[in-house]
Amino acid sequence: MNKNIYSQDELYSQESQRTFKNDAKEAAFLLGGIGTGNVSIGARGEFRDWEIFNTPGKGNKLDYTFFSIFAKEKNKKPISKVLESCLQSPFSSGFGLSSGDSAGLPRFKNSTMKGEYPFLSIDFQDDEVPVKVSMEAFTPFIPLNPEASGIPVPFYVIK
Repeated sequence: MNKNIYSQDELYSQESQRTFKNDAKEAAFLLGGIGTGNVSIGARGEFRDWEIFNTPGKGNKLDYTFFSIFAKEKNKKPISKVLESCLQSPFSSGFGLSSGDSAGLPRFKNSTMKGEYPFLSIDFQDDEVPVKVSMEAFTPFIPLNPEASGIPVPFYVIK
């Protein structure tokens, strides 16, 4: 009986990258230099799992932490949105959503996350927004260079 979850062919496959839609609640991408602590980005584009100050932190959130966008077409009303897709139910907290989740702010309708370490890409979709929006992030990782790979910062590009 083979106890491996993936076959060797699957592990070394050069097929297309896996993608996760905004309803993939457990999908998250880890960002942070080697040995420096980290933060994860979920499939909705949300910051989560803050593991800093030498403590484990799966499930830790920093309230009111998000990117946002403002766009305005000529002669139209401006649009502002949190750079995340909509919050997904079921909401498991016994007291509803916390104010730190900023649940009342507008968000994108959908998102698609693609990650292949050390690079992350999230595409946001919403018919109300007049521009195409995506976020790219990466962690410094240079093989055989622990000093450069241990820079304590993830990099983000919003385009």
